[in-house]
Amino acid sequence: MWATWLLGTALAASGLADQRAGAWADAHAGLGVGGAPAGVGFGTDSSVGVWSGRYDPDYALGRYVGVGLGLRTGPDGLLAGMLEVRRGVDLLIVGLHGFGAAGWDLGAGAPLAEIGLGVKARVRPTGRFVGWELRLRGGAEFADTVRPVGCVTLGAAFAAPWRRTAR
Repeated sequence: MWATWLLGTALAASGLADQRAGAWADAHAGLGVGGAPAGVGFGTDSSVGVWSGRYDPDYALGRYVGVGLGLRTGPDGLLAGMLEVRRGVDLLIVGLHGFGAAGWDLGAGAPLAEIGLGVKARVRPTGRFVGWELRLRGGAEFADTVRPVGCVTLGAAFAAPWRRTAR
């Protein structure tokens, strides 16, 4: 229910926002699953990217689409470079984004695809986002067999609009 309220409020409020562009960076660590057979262990997740959307930095609200580069590690020796696409919404101190990512496992030499969800909580409620982020991601690695990959992670996130773009 809170997600419906968040999305509905941010969509209505984004009519007051300007078209903006910005950047993000985040790093997470947590519990991951991977391998064949699947094993559980430590996993990490980090990414940097750029975003664009209707955003009001004074109230930290709006919708955005972003693209970035990421690095994933997993319990079975997974080390993957990823291209990530995000679609998100921020409302004051809370943010929610969905993402899809595709890349290459550098260790196994196999393609990898993931989808996921991130929930952010702002520590500093200004136009710049500095805070905590919880991410849930899952997908598959397409090596000799299809292997599950995934992670539940907690980490730090930073994002900021850097300029107003044309309307």
